[in-house]
Amino acid sequence: MPLNNGTCPHTLGVQGALGVHRLIAYSEDPVAVLAKQIICEQEASLPDLTHVTVLLNNPNRISELRRQLLATANAIGCNGLLGPTVCSLREYVAEHTSLEKPIIGDRARELMLYKALRQHQQLFGEVSTWHLTDNLLALFDELTANQYHIDDDNEIFTAALAAAYGLQPSDVIQAPVGREAKIVHTLWHAYHDELNACEHSDTETAYRQGLEQLIADNSDTTFYVAGYHRFLPSELAFLQSIDDRGQLRLLLHGQEHPAHKPDNAHLSRLHSDNTLHTLIERFDTKKTNLSTSYNNFLNTVFTPLPIDGEEQAGILQRAQLFTAQEPISPAKPRLRLCKNHTPEHEAQAIALQLAHWRNDGKQRLAIITDDRRLARRVRALLQRFGLTVNDYTGWALSTTSAAAAIDSWLALIEQDFAYQPLLDLLKSPFALPDWDQEILSKAVYRFEQDIVRRENVQANLSRYRFTIRSRQQRLQWQDTLVTDLLDEVEHAAEPVIKLIKAKHKTSITDLLNAVELSMQRIGLMSTLQNDEAGHSIIEQLQTLHSLPEPQTVSLPWQEFRLWFARSLEQSYFQLSRVESGIALLPMTQSNLEQFDGLIIAAADAKHLPLKQSPSPLFNQAVRRELGLRTQTDELQTAFYHFRRLLESAPSLVITYSTENNGEPQTLAPWLQLVNAFHQLGYGDDLHDQALAHAAANLVLSDVTGDELPDKPHMPAPAVNSKLLPDSYSAYSYQQLVNCPYRYFAGQCLQLSAPDAIREALQKADYGELVHRCLQALHSDVKGLAGPFPTQINDQSRQAAIDMLHTISQQVFAADLEDNYLHRVWLQRWCSNIPHYINWQIKQGTAWHIHDNERYIEIEATESTFGLRGRIDRVDSNDEGDSIIDYKTGAAASVDDVMLGESVQLPFYVMLWHRPVTQCKYLQLGEPVKEVCIENEELADITEHNQQRLTKIHQQLRNGHDMHAWGDDSVCQYCEFQGVCRKQSWPEKPRNRLSD
Repeated sequence: MPLNNGTCPHTLGVQGALGVHRLIAYSEDPVAVLAKQIICEQEASLPDLTHVTVLLNNPNRISELRRQLLATANAIGCNGLLGPTVCSLREYVAEHTSLEKPIIGDRARELMLYKALRQHQQLFGEVSTWHLTDNLLALFDELTANQYHIDDDNEIFTAALAAAYGLQPSDVIQAPVGREAKIVHTLWHAYHDELNACEHSDTETAYRQGLEQLIADNSDTTFYVAGYHRFLPSELAFLQSIDDRGQLRLLLHGQEHPAHKPDNAHLSRLHSDNTLHTLIERFDTKKTNLSTSYNNFLNTVFTPLPIDGEEQAGILQRAQLFTAQEPISPAKPRLRLCKNHTPEHEAQAIALQLAHWRNDGKQRLAIITDDRRLARRVRALLQRFGLTVNDYTGWALSTTSAAAAIDSWLALIEQDFAYQPLLDLLKSPFALPDWDQEILSKAVYRFEQDIVRRENVQANLSRYRFTIRSRQQRLQWQDTLVTDLLDEVEHAAEPVIKLIKAKHKTSITDLLNAVELSMQRIGLMSTLQNDEAGHSIIEQLQTLHSLPEPQTVSLPWQEFRLWFARSLEQSYFQLSRVESGIALLPMTQSNLEQFDGLIIAAADAKHLPLKQSPSPLFNQAVRRELGLRTQTDELQTAFYHFRRLLESAPSLVITYSTENNGEPQTLAPWLQLVNAFHQLGYGDDLHDQALAHAAANLVLSDVTGDELPDKPHMPAPAVNSKLLPDSYSAYSYQQLVNCPYRYFAGQCLQLSAPDAIREALQKADYGELVHRCLQALHSDVKGLAGPFPTQINDQSRQAAIDMLHTISQQVFAADLEDNYLHRVWLQRWCSNIPHYINWQIKQGTAWHIHDNERYIEIEATESTFGLRGRIDRVDSNDEGDSIIDYKTGAAASVDDVMLGESVQLPFYVMLWHRPVTQCKYLQLGEPVKEVCIENEELADITEHNQQRLTKIHQQLRNGHDMHAWGDDSVCQYCEFQGVCRKQSWPEKPRNRLSD
C-alpha cells in the first residue's frame, strides 16, 4: 500500500493512521505488531521489500520477525518476500559506511592505554593498572559516544570539571579535582596520540563518523526501528534526519507516562515510563490505549503520581482504591512468587516449573537471570529432564573446559608443578593426545595415588622424582611410566619456564610464541582445534598475534598472564541453539521478547536490580553535567526492563532464595512492593507454597514431580555379597562395629572421597612421621640415620637421644621445606624424645625388639575371611610376644577394649602369627603411658572378637541389614551424614549386627 494512504484495507491489527511512530503496549508482542505494520504499509510494493530496513535491537528475534512477516504477507495473498534487510543500527552503520581508518581491537587498545599508564605511573600511584585501564576505556568510550571532547588545555578542562563539582576556583578542595582532571586529561590525549600514531580509530569514533555519513546519504530506504529505549546523541541526529525526510517508523515498547507536570519533577522518580518519555515526546509517538486489569494493577502498585489531585497516595490507600474497582485479583492467575531456602532448591523449583509448562504444551519458555551460577545449575537440571537450554548470553571463554586446561597448564608451571593444576591438566582430555589413553590413565593414577596422596608430595619436579626413587628403594616400586610422564611435562614447559625465570620484560610476540610452543608440546594446540570452545580460543590467540605492530609492547610474565586471562574472560562463546530450547538471558537482553511462560530467577535484593560497580572517576553529579549516564539512569532502565517483563507472558513465576552461602537474602524491594500491595488489597500474598515444597522434595528422575519422597528413615540396606570385601583391616572392622552403614557406603559402595592432600601437617601426618622416626631408630631404613647400634641403656641414653634427634630432623625435613610452621610439630616430638628413651631403657630390661612396622596379610579362602594390617612393633621374651601400637594422640581405655568397643588391640593379636602374652597402646607424650591387656584377659577378648567378626561376616554374606546406628561421637566425623540424613529420622537406631 502506498505510504501516503492513511488506511489499511486488510484486517491486520494495525489501528489508526499510518506513517506515524507507535507505542506498543507491554502486553503486546512487538515483533508481531511490527510485522503487521510493515506489510500493511508496504502492501503496494509486495513482494519486494528490498527498500525496507528494519533496525532491530535484539538479534535473537530476527528469525521470528521474518516468520511473522511471511505469515502476515500470506494472509493477504502474497506467498513470498524479497527482503527486507534486518539488522541492528550498529551493524547497519558498519555495513553502509566507509571507514577513514581501520578500527583497533579491544586487546590492542588495552595495551596502548597500558603503555600510556606505565609512562605516567606517577599520576595514580599503586592502583591496579588493568583495573584502571578498564575504567578509563569505558569512560573514554562514553565521552566519545556522547560527543564530549576534552580540551587540549588542561586548565580549561580542570575548570569545567570543578564547575561540574559545584566548586569555586578558590575552594581548597579543588586540589583533588585537579589531580583527577590531570589523570583523565593526560591519559585521554596520550591514548588518542597513540591512536593517531598507528593510524587507527576506536569503535565509538568510527561509529559516530559512520552516523554522520548516513545523515548526508539521500537513499530512499524506509527504516523501521524497534526494541530501542534510548539513543546516543549521534544516533538521535541520524534518526531525526530520516524522520524529517519521512523515512522513519519508530516503534517503542511501553506506555505513556499518565501525567506530566510542567516542571517534569516526576521524571526524577523511579518509574518505568520515564525511560521512554524523551523519545515519546521527541518523535510525537502515537499512543496505544490498550489497558487490562493486570496492567492497571501494576500501574497502581508502582505509580508515584498524585491521585485525584491530592498528595501522592500511600500503598494502603492505593490498594484499597484499586480493590474497590477490581474485587477479584488480576495478578493471582498470572504472577507467582516462589520462596526457596537455598539456591539449589531454587534451581529445582525453576526446573520443575519449566518441565510442567513444557508438559502442558507451552512452547516459548524463558529464564531471566543475572546469576550465572544459578543459571549453570538450572541448565544441568533441565538436561536431566531432557530439556535443552539456549543461552543467549553465552559463556566467557575463561569458563570453558578448554580454557581451564590452558589455565591449569600455565598455573602448574607458575606454581612449580603443584599437584592440583598438574592433575587437572593430566586428567583433561586436551592434554597429551599422543599417549595411549590406557597407559596415560595408569600413569596418572599411579602418580596421584602413590606419589601425591600416599607420599603427600605437593609440588616440585625434583621432589616428585626423589619420592619416586625412594619408593623404588623401599617398596621395589617399578612403575617407570610416571617418570616418563613427568619428563614430557617438563620438556613441554621449558619455553615458559625460561620466561618466568627471566627478570626482564619480554615482547608480546615472544610471550605468545613461548605459550603456544609449550601448548603444542603438551598437545593442547591440536586437541583444542577439535573442540568448539577450543577453536574459539585458537582464534583468540591468532587475534592477539595480529595486533598492530606499533602496539607490540613488552610485559613481565605476570602482567602478560593477567592480560591473556582478560582476553579469555572478555570473549564469549555460544553453543549452537535448538529450535525448541528454553531461552536463558539477562534482563537487559530481553527487548522485544514475549513468552508463553517466563521465570525471573534470583529475584533477591542482590541481583534485582543488578548493581554496577561505580567508576572511580567522577561522581554522579559530574557525570550528569558531562552528559554521561548516571546510576539513576541505569536504575530507571533496569526498572523499565523489569516492568516490561511483568507483562511479557501470561504465566510468570519469580523465584528467590532466602540464603546463599550462609548469608541471608531478601526478596527484591520492587517485588516486596507488589506482594505487600496484593496482601493489603486482597488479604493474601502471591507466594506459591506448593511449588516451593515440591522443589525442596524433588525426585530428579520424576519430571512431573507428582510423586514426592517419604520422610527419610534410618537407612538399613542389605548389601549384595559381590560388593562385600573378603578381608578386613583393624579400621574396617572398627567401622563395622561403630556403624555398619558407614562401612557400607565407604567400603562396599566406595563412596569415600580420596584422601586430601594436606598442605599443613595434621595429627595423622604427625603420627606417621613419628612412627618412621622410631622405625629408623630400631631398624634399618634407607636414607635415614640408624639403627642404634647397641642396646639402649643408662650408659647409651644420650647417644640414643642424639640419634633420634638426627633421625627426626631427616624425617621432618621435607615437611619443613613445604611449610615453616611445621617446625612446631618437630619441636613437640623432640620434647618427647627423652621420655621415650627412658621408657625404652625400662622396656629393654625384660623385652627385646623382634619386629618393626610389619605389614601382614592373611588371604581369604572359600570358607574364611582375610585379615590385613600393619603392626607398629613387636617385642619378645621367653614367655611370648608383646604387640605395641604407638599413639601420638588419645588411646582407647582398657574398659573400651574389654567391652568390645575398641577392636584394634585384639585385632592385632588375631593378625600376629605367634603367641602373644600382652598387647598395649603406647602413648608418646610427657610422660609415656601404657594401656595394656595381658594374658587371660587378652586371650578372652581376642576370642570374643574373633567370634564376633566371624558372625558379622556371615550375617553380611546372608544379606543382613546394615543399619546406621552410629552415635554422636561417630557421626560427628562421618563423611556420609548427607547420605544417611540422620537428623530427619523419626525413630532411634536398633537391631545391631551380631546381636
